[in-house]
Amino acid sequence: MAVDKILLTRNSDFHPTGVGPDSTRSGGVIFFKALASGGFEYSSPLEIPVQLSTMQSAFFTVDYRVKGGNDTNEDFTLSPGRLTCAPGENEKDIQLNITDDQLDEDDEQIQIELVNAAGPGVRIGKKATHTFTIFDPRPIIAFERSLSGEFKPVSSIDIPLALSVSALQQVSVDYIVTAISEIQKRNVRLESGVISFAPGEMRKSISTKFTPKITQEENLTVNIALTNPVNAKLGSQRTHMFTCIKQQYIRLRGAFYGRINSGETWESVAKVGPHADVVVRLGDDDDKLVFWRGSSYLPYWETDDGRWYVDEMVPRQGDGTGLQHDKICQYAHVKIVENSLARTVILWRYVPQFDNPVFNGWVEEYCTIYPDGLFVRQIRQGTEPFKKWINPDNDMIQLLMLTKKGIISFSNSQMQPAVLTLSDTFTQCFDYLGFAPTEWAYILKRHPDGLCSSLDFRLDIENKAPIRNPVFVVKDWGDANVKIRVDGVDFGDFKRGEAKHLNGVDLVLWLNIQVDHSVSISILPLEGQTLNIRISPPDPYRYDIPVFPEGLSEPGPFGAYYTHLKYTKLWDELWCVGKYADIVVQFDDYPCRLLFWRGTGNVPHWSNEQNRWYSNQFVERGAGDAGLAGCCCEPMQDHECRYSHARIISSHDARAVIHWRYAPCDKYYRHPFVDETGWGDWIDEYYTIYPDTVSVRKATLYTSEPDKFNE
Repeated sequence: MAVDKILLTRNSDFHPTGVGPDSTRSGGVIFFKALASGGFEYSSPLEIPVQLSTMQSAFFTVDYRVKGGNDTNEDFTLSPGRLTCAPGENEKDIQLNITDDQLDEDDEQIQIELVNAAGPGVRIGKKATHTFTIFDPRPIIAFERSLSGEFKPVSSIDIPLALSVSALQQVSVDYIVTAISEIQKRNVRLESGVISFAPGEMRKSISTKFTPKITQEENLTVNIALTNPVNAKLGSQRTHMFTCIKQQYIRLRGAFYGRINSGETWESVAKVGPHADVVVRLGDDDDKLVFWRGSSYLPYWETDDGRWYVDEMVPRQGDGTGLQHDKICQYAHVKIVENSLARTVILWRYVPQFDNPVFNGWVEEYCTIYPDGLFVRQIRQGTEPFKKWINPDNDMIQLLMLTKKGIISFSNSQMQPAVLTLSDTFTQCFDYLGFAPTEWAYILKRHPDGLCSSLDFRLDIENKAPIRNPVFVVKDWGDANVKIRVDGVDFGDFKRGEAKHLNGVDLVLWLNIQVDHSVSISILPLEGQTLNIRISPPDPYRYDIPVFPEGLSEPGPFGAYYTHLKYTKLWDELWCVGKYADIVVQFDDYPCRLLFWRGTGNVPHWSNEQNRWYSNQFVERGAGDAGLAGCCCEPMQDHECRYSHARIISSHDARAVIHWRYAPCDKYYRHPFVDETGWGDWIDEYYTIYPDTVSVRKATLYTSEPDKFNE
């Protein structure tokens, strides 16, 4: 049984001065196409576009003038003027002339405002002021990051510097090294100096030696500051801190959906619901890793000491500015795909370049966070053919440590994993699949007919690299609880988690142990607990004529599960998606399923034991009402799931909650009723499903035109 509830909302935030959305005003709205832009002195003249929201049959005018800024009027020419849109025109440009004086100067800004709009029913919109920056042509010199560290004893450190662009002449900068720790009381030599970039060079490293070698126990912290640049200017990251990494966290509190309201203008007009952002909480204070729309979900780490964004590993360019490259997150979303005391996994999926939002134009980042603050980023860029997409060589892996003072980046060699050897007795029950750098975990798998009462193995250190907080994933372990023994002694300082999937449960273990010798480890199911495993479904490619993705003929454990549904090999290989692409809800006592599958644009379908599919459809808008092609705008037109995605908000024994978000579009992927804020129509649907198959559906349409046709 399903109950549909449709809510048409005007979204009160869209009512400037209480008269309704800008786009509904007769005559239209005049506004700057962008709030900010910039250019170099040598690129003059430059054009700043001004837009009229809709084409009209009358003349419209608007005046412009310089409002302010930090430029002295010596570097640009812009007198007050007027733009005129003739009938049928909806865009004009303000021309800005910049004087190239060949001087090295800091960036300068000019603020231009629109005033005195004239024409039938016209008004000036919210984007009434534009900030133009005249860029200093000198290259910027800065540290690549503000914090780094090592786990092992060190005798020297190498800190990378970078230039923003290649220079035609030599660039140099002084650096000063100071220590703030107990080693100041000892005879430790710290070297300051000068570093130079030859013409064409863009990257160098500062190498600082310590005498004698500094151990982790010394609590070493070193500060390096840049000063006195020549033929360059200093960037924002002009100081760097190096520290011997010490564990600061042992508690992962979990990941949570929510909506972060920054109070900015773009937030006040956002057509999103209560689960728009994701926060991962670590430790006992308010320390958190945040995925929010203000950076198009590029995560930042925040403590009482500051806020730090992770590196932008894949360059992003869209319709926004700065870190918010996708200003309404039309091609970006995040999912909590695993969440336990042992680890949290967040999937961030986005289009980095807006000129390529097709099947293979997406990036998937898997962000795995452990209780000690270890943060593993797996970045997989869309590509073709499909074999290249799934090739491990296509992965970029970044290892980070979240600390009170910021984010420390380090290389794989700094955390060399020990070698795992499975005891001979247990090879008949378990397979060791290897160490997975993408998860920074040892992966084992239980055989379907394995009857061993425990899992024993040994970790042997190599090259004197210590064992540090190892993670073990045992696939198909089941829901049995565990106890751990290390070298034959009960060990209680660990975190246990479960990664549930359609056909079983994987065990995830994080051990809080740091030793510099080899150890033997035993994982034992607690007395009275049983291991269990479910038979996998049949080969999806066994038919000559394709059928919709099948499930098992018998019921399965109730809940909502991420999965990757298979259709045909040719069709499946079009999609650069991972194992969390689709959602299936299954039931303890019923062989039916509720599916959110890419093949139907994530439109939910019920499927019975004969694999017959049925849907209650979706919100639909009239394309003609919005001046678009065809008869309707709907998620069925979103064949590549550019806008449509589904997420599991919660799933447990009592109920499952699924959030399906989509934008109705025409066959050219265009949104209806787009106004000056950049937002068109969007829909949030929530499905609440209970173990007896009763489900409740709530659909909310966010629109500036609620009175136009919808279905």
